[in-house]
Amino acid sequence: MLVGGRKTRHKLKITTKFFSISVISFGMIIGVLYYGQKHLEAVSAIQAKEARSAWEQELIRREERKIAEINKYKPNGNPRSVIDDLYYMTLTQGEVKIATFGSSVTNGDGASGPEYKWANLLIRYIQGTDGLRNTALISNGFPGHSTEMIILQNYVNNVIEAKPHIILFETFVLNDYGQSIPLQKTRENLESMLQKIKEALPQAKVIVLSPNPKKGEAKNSTGAYYKDYVAVSEEFAAANKLDYIDIYSRMMEVNSNINAFLADNVHPNNVGYRIWFDIVKAYFEQKK
Repeated sequence: MLVGGRKTRHKLKITTKFFSISVISFGMIIGVLYYGQKHLEAVSAIQAKEARSAWEQELIRREERKIAEINKYKPNGNPRSVIDDLYYMTLTQGEVKIATFGSSVTNGDGASGPEYKWANLLIRYIQGTDGLRNTALISNGFPGHSTEMIILQNYVNNVIEAKPHIILFETFVLNDYGQSIPLQKTRENLESMLQKIKEALPQAKVIVLSPNPKKGEAKNSTGAYYKDYVAVSEEFAAANKLDYIDIYSRMMEVNSNINAFLADNVHPNNVGYRIWFDIVKAYFEQKK
């Protein structure tokens, strides 16, 4: 009985010792896991803090670069281009909107497809320029409309409602000449349209464009020539201190053969609209 009791006690000691070792080992494992997890959490927290700090520094650098770009293109009295204006407006306002406003030649009548119209060529060029992708075009071409008809039908509101930053204002004088609107009335109508635009959109940049040359420039029933109406466009722009693009003269300088760039007696063909676009593009890039 004694021997058996000793064996039982010995087994109990071994079992107890094994259990103690197991508990200690388990505790050590739990401890390692716990402190390991805490270490990982601490490392992760440091990494997260470092990543957050790096991102904050990057945001600061981006903001500094943006401020530098804004200052670079900010009007300061030095010669600048329309493209410079577009960069500045994009940096300070996001999307920039350019509206066209004019007759059938602003609408692109005579082109064999939309891709050949001068306004579409212009917006593709601008959107393809680094940093100006967010420039939008709002087209307002009214075929057959004189300045008188535009005012009577209140189409100036079409331009105003879009709230453009830049307005390319082709003066409708193709139709004023054809419909024998007196020169003085044309001038008054242009002034009336401009006043309405300025009142509604005081910050908008208005650029005046003459229309293109045409065939058959004899006197109309008022005794005025087509060139007289083009001259009114230039005088109107000068009197209001607006930028002026003389499409009429520049097209003739590029190609004196009018048949080469007209689809009919009035409207440019693809070649003519390409010349028109090149003239406007050069004007947009010119620092003045």
